Amino acid sequence: MKKIYIYLTLLILPAIVGIIYFDIFNGKVKRTDFLYDSRGSIISSSPFPPSRHAVFGVDSSSNHMTYEVLSGYRLTLLILIIIALVSLTLAIIIGTYLAFSKRSGTFLQAVSNPFFYIPQSILAYIFLRPVLYEPFNGFENSADYRILVNIMILILLMIPTTVVLIKESTEIILGKEFIVSAYTFSPSKTHIYFKHVWPNMTTQYFITFLRLLFQTLIIISHLAFFKIFFGGTDVCYGPACEIIEKPVFPELSSLMGYHFNDLTIAWWTFYAPLMAIIYMMLLMQMMVRVLEKSKKIQK
Repeated sequence: MKKIYIYLTLLILPAIVGIIYFDIFNGKVKRTDFLYDSRGSIISSSPFPPSRHAVFGVDSSSNHMTYEVLSGYRLTLLILIIIALVSLTLAIIIGTYLAFSKRSGTFLQAVSNPFFYIPQSILAYIFLRPVLYEPFNGFENSADYRILVNIMILILLMIPTTVVLIKESTEIILGKEFIVSAYTFSPSKTHIYFKHVWPNMTTQYFITFLRLLFQTLIIISHLAFFKIFFGGTDVCYGPACEIIEKPVFPELSSLMGYHFNDLTIAWWTFYAPLMAIIYMMLLMQMMVRVLEKSKKIQK
């Protein structure tokens, strides 16, 4: 289990650094507009490729990508944790109730089955585009409202399949012989759950939580490629617009989708947030593998 703490520390550490720099010390994203020669003459303007002065380069808006990614990392991780935590909590409540009540779950199957076959990214696009993509006359709702709706839709997309998983896992535990024996000492379902089910489901809950983090990150990343940025897409409809679609909320997936068009002129602006997202995904998958191995050993 030491590996779990190492991976967890590596996952959270960049967010902590970002919080300390941007939120506690009110730091700003470093900017470099021009490069100068030894005589003080301008030799070039942004964007600049990666160098020892700017590890991940500088974008066309003169922002250092290291700072942009560090700022977006903490926002993305916070979003993922909120969505995964709420989804898991609701799924545990519903799934555990269905498992203890021994219901067939016909309605649940009818609701959840489409989510196993229709990609959640497509459903998210259908539901969120009318809310997040700025119309010609501008947004009718505030950024806070759009962020809230964004989070709620993603939670609703996560719940059905997670409920099925929790319900089936809980039913397996309830079918064990020691649970049958436990009912003879205390018929209370609450007692049975917290005394016997919860200790045996803790690892499964954590695995599910990590998978929800992973799945949510995939969905918001897919949406970003279609210019549906988290919290809203600021759209310029004028004929002289150099940049048509910009993110309102600069988290990692939105930065990646925003800089996708820069691949041919400033590739580093796309790869910097992409590397941060891959870094997150790898650590999540490593933790899941360690937990699944420990779960098999426990059996």
